[in-house]
Amino acid sequence: MRMCDSLNSPVNVYFEMNHENCWTNITEDIDISIHTLTHNVYPERHYILASIETKSHKTEIFKAFIRKLKKSSSVLNIESIEIIDKQKKLFKVIFKEKYERMISSSLYEHKSMDQKDSIQHNLESVSAIVPEDEINSLKSELDELGSLKNFRSMELKKNGNISELFDLTDREAYAIYTALKNGYYNVPREIYLKDLANITGLSKSSLAEYLRNGMNKIVFNWGERNMFFIEKKLKNR
Repeated sequence: MRMCDSLNSPVNVYFEMNHENCWTNITEDIDISIHTLTHNVYPERHYILASIETKSHKTEIFKAFIRKLKKSSSVLNIESIEIIDKQKKLFKVIFKEKYERMISSSLYEHKSMDQKDSIQHNLESVSAIVPEDEINSLKSELDELGSLKNFRSMELKKNGNISELFDLTDREAYAIYTALKNGYYNVPREIYLKDLANITGLSKSSLAEYLRNGMNKIVFNWGERNMFFIEKKLKNR
């Protein structure tokens, strides 16, 4: 995590691009969806250690993706492959990719404080938080990397970058934690509000209010962080 000059406000940037040295070549003719779970940048070692989650309709599609990933000139090594959910065809892949001329390295060099992406149909969609005075130079550099589309920036919403851990009050966090541990949100529900109130020592009305307020914050924060990807998903329906 990087510190940002208080006089240089952080902003959200959103963009889409085709990057021939990365996902555009790898996902060509493969119907697979990808998003990055983590990326650790090591410029002094000239590589990025990334973990991704993939989803496809068939396991054979995922295997074809892995074959192309191994052959990519941008990928240095595949560290591990893990089945997350075999029935849903969800897999996790950890790999090293080169540092030079990658989107993640460009964002890193322009002081990105947060980054999310989604890759589908050869198009990489990215949401990041960068200092305001880095926007123009970032855009120019991305233009040189590939075919940049739909680049835009927006001011951060009031609570849009506050994690739920700090946004929830202690009682809201306790209420939601206890509800989760006791199966209140399971389908079918394993415990009802009255019994959950007895466990927490709160009245039904107070517990219901803490659960409602806490979940409202969680949904709002999740929505703010992922709105770009939600809108894109709905457009592709």
